[in-house]
Amino acid sequence: MVDGDGGARVVIRHCSLTNNDVTFHGIASGASDGTQQVEFYANNFYTDETVNGFPWVLWLRGGTSAIFSNSVQQSTSGLLGTCWRFSVECASSQWQAEHCASQQQYPADYPAPQQIGRGVVGSSEGNVPVYIWSNNVPVTGFGPTQFGIDTDAPFIQQGRDVFTNSVKAGYSPLVYPHPLVTSSILVVPSPPTGLRIVSSSSF
Repeated sequence: MVDGDGGARVVIRHCSLTNNDVTFHGIASGASDGTQQVEFYANNFYTDETVNGFPWVLWLRGGTSAIFSNSVQQSTSGLLGTCWRFSVECASSQWQAEHCASQQQYPADYPAPQQIGRGVVGSSEGNVPVYIWSNNVPVTGFGPTQFGIDTDAPFIQQGRDVFTNSVKAGYSPLVYPHPLVTSSILVVPSPPTGLRIVSSSSF
């Protein structure tokens, strides 16, 4: 459905998604930086495993997120691998061949750069855990949450980097509908031909 890197910050909300997985890049496969922040809430997700070959709903390879109030349904019970999948590039062996200077080892290299549960604190990178709560999810092959793919598993721990069934303190969703949607005047200028719009914020 969507992808991101280069310090991207993305909000996906109030959508109906059918056979569309959501995946974001991390530091190794991103454009110099991975995705910084994803908010994924109030979505209805349906997957037909005979059509959709991606065994997850949302896969984050770095950064932080708030995932809540989503509904997930599948065509056949148990065939969906997982709902929320997390991995750490440069700490997972499958990403070592891309842009990692060296393989990250736990615990000496924890936290890995831009790993899951990291974000911007002040003017530098700091601890910003992922929070997951109030989702209606089915029985899945790996359980609703998958912490790591292989050698990166120790880098992603429940209650430290990711909190499940925990509301993020002080968090408030964006106003819905967006004020511009209900405005009587909405002007959306077209970008010049050939112009690529990118995020101005860095990780």
